[in-house]
Amino acid sequence: MLQQMREMKIFVFWFVAITFVVGFVFLSDGLNVGQLQSTDANVVVDVNGQKVEYAAYSRYVNYYIDMERQQSQRDELSSAEYDRIEEQAWNDMITDLLMRQEADKLGIRAADEEIVETLTQSPPPWVQQRFQDENGRFDFAAFQAAINDPSYDWGPDERALRQELPKAKLQQMVRARATVSEEEVRQEFARESQKITARYVGIRLHEVDLGDWKPSEAETRAFYDQHPERFRRGETVTLDIVRVAKKPSPDDEADALDDANEVQEELRRGEPFATLAEAYSDGPTAPRGGERGWVRADQLEPALRDAATVLAPGSTSAAVRTETGFYLLHADSVRTVSGAQEIKLREILLVPKISPETLDSLRTRVTQAAEAAQKNFEGAARDLGVPVQRVESVEKLGFISGIGYAKRLVDWAFSAAPGAVSTPFGTDDAILVAKLVAKNPEGPRPFEEVSAQVPSAVLENQRKVVARQRLERVLERVRGGMALDVAARAEGLQSKEPAPFTFIDNVPDVGSRNEFSAVALALEPGKTSDVVETSSGAYIIQVVSREPFDDTAYQARRQALYQNLLGRRQMEVYQAWIEELRERATIDDRRSPRV
Repeated sequence: MLQQMREMKIFVFWFVAITFVVGFVFLSDGLNVGQLQSTDANVVVDVNGQKVEYAAYSRYVNYYIDMERQQSQRDELSSAEYDRIEEQAWNDMITDLLMRQEADKLGIRAADEEIVETLTQSPPPWVQQRFQDENGRFDFAAFQAAINDPSYDWGPDERALRQELPKAKLQQMVRARATVSEEEVRQEFARESQKITARYVGIRLHEVDLGDWKPSEAETRAFYDQHPERFRRGETVTLDIVRVAKKPSPDDEADALDDANEVQEELRRGEPFATLAEAYSDGPTAPRGGERGWVRADQLEPALRDAATVLAPGSTSAAVRTETGFYLLHADSVRTVSGAQEIKLREILLVPKISPETLDSLRTRVTQAAEAAQKNFEGAARDLGVPVQRVESVEKLGFISGIGYAKRLVDWAFSAAPGAVSTPFGTDDAILVAKLVAKNPEGPRPFEEVSAQVPSAVLENQRKVVARQRLERVLERVRGGMALDVAARAEGLQSKEPAPFTFIDNVPDVGSRNEFSAVALALEPGKTSDVVETSSGAYIIQVVSREPFDDTAYQARRQALYQNLLGRRQMEVYQAWIEELRERATIDDRRSPRV
């Protein structure tokens, strides 16, 4: 198609930057949901009747894994990192598919002219990446040469834009719903530029001295009953969990000992200890050639102490097993300081690692136990030789007390029915099987659960009460005609007059962008506020003056402020629309847990 249209007149088409950057990675084969002919075994999700294969989901996941490895400069990622990456990839894939469906439903298409103009006048990121010079910059000349080359295959790019442009158009339509009024722009300008001169009397909550006062049990319970919103939480679940640790087998232990013996053999052949430590040690001293520096024997754990004390300068110990792994110790030299022997010590630590064979065997064992757990959860735990752990009040965030981060397992629990038993889920150091005991509706946490936290909340509240009472006495004197500074001194307080400030400026001992700043901005000069509370204190504010609204400066800033506010409002509208799409959608999650 592009070949046929090369001679067409090109109208300048400055397309709004396409935000679906991640989607570009997969456009060479795409989701292909419309043409997908899959067996259920290959399907990872069904969204409103459209199925997506595991292969498409894997492309999303692998893309994010590659990005994470590049950013962290690590090849090995933790189980928690994989969980987070998979969740991000999953959400992006679902959003991408829902937007395709919505664009199709609304009949939004990409015309041939739009595809040509976008590709030639505003080439998308994945095209620009193919035409880079030696400095990594977009090589427009090379790109233009390809445009004019009849033999260059633009087919994949045309197909990609045919999928992406409708989504970008749809996003523009949604964002167009956002509006910003002139008054909102003026308010934003005033908040960032209109300086206020004010004096205030304040009490920082941490400065309120309650003496020996502590809340009684009755006062603590009463505060809990009167302020249930302070102790509210969302829906939670109660789980019984079987946790099987991923531990090296006796064969894995033997392999680590064999490695230690091989290192000793290399030492006997004359290899320097420091060189071998850098190459083989799993310990933190490996980059330093295993050097620990000068140590006394009593500074070492018992197993290492016994081996170190008999080392002569230049000698190396046999392999010593500790809880951490197998150690080889080497004495560079020995000295006596204040009657105590010190050793300049080097070490090689070889940690037994769980082998793929051991891990496969463990997975098979836990998977079989999980099947049995469907009928007898406690019996399956006994067969595995581990206890059942009851975990109360697990929230949707994915963290399980005593277990760690296990988002996929928690997601399963919130979608399952009480009594259901999960398939195995893997973490860095264990394989988990869970039984959903109960779903707990949102509401205040039980008093017994928060009883240790409530007294602190009561103390904080009492400080607020004391601060407010003192300031109300000051306010009463001011309203009776007394000057603010005089009224403050009568209560043992001091008025302050900071440098002129705006809403966004930090006021010493007060902060910024808080209730204090908002009241000061709204208060007329010469007026005195009521008692104003922030998260850290309580204040009385008296505005002395406010700079007049600078209309000339406003007109100079108006467009930038408008665009900034509009961008934020568009993002809010877009995110709300995406959430609404997901709420309306029927999403059948068929992902298998990662064990």
